[in-house]
Amino acid sequence: MGSGMIPELKSSSKRIGQLYPVLLDYHGNIIDGEHCYSVDEGWRTMRLEHIRTEKDRLIARIISNTVRRSVPRREKTELLAKLGEICLNEGAEPGRIAYKIAEETGMSHRWVVKYLPNKFKDSLQSERAGSAARRATGEDPKRRAISFELEEPPKGAVAIKAYGNTNFVNIILEKQFSK
Repeated sequence: MGSGMIPELKSSSKRIGQLYPVLLDYHGNIIDGEHCYSVDEGWRTMRLEHIRTEKDRLIARIISNTVRRSVPRREKTELLAKLGEICLNEGAEPGRIAYKIAEETGMSHRWVVKYLPNKFKDSLQSERAGSAARRATGEDPKRRAISFELEEPPKGAVAIKAYGNTNFVNIILEKQFSK
């Protein structure tokens, strides 16, 4: 929540009370609700005893913020960059970090790749993803065609499912294609 929302939060909390507690990790660090403290330092809190590491706090922060409110792109990128650094320090390969973060946060791989800084991505993988996205939407860089045709599923594909009411598909793979 930006600082522009503070007056509305203060007004609504006086009118209807505190709807959500400030979430704290095991050590008392804020997971979510910093804006509430700026309105009222006595805002009620909830300590989540199972959130003990910085990695767990970041994952909880990503989940709680993206589910509850519209998070600015910059903030998503900052959170994912911090999580990416932790994954690197744990020994994850840069090309696998997006998958690891998607798995641990429950966010889609596509969402993670959209906001994850490039330094955590495999450059060849990013190129292929961009090309695949252009094919899926029917976007041809030379001519803006809107139709597309699904190519034969690659070997190792477990399932191909339609993505909502769009021309996108999810391809679920059994294993990684490249190293």
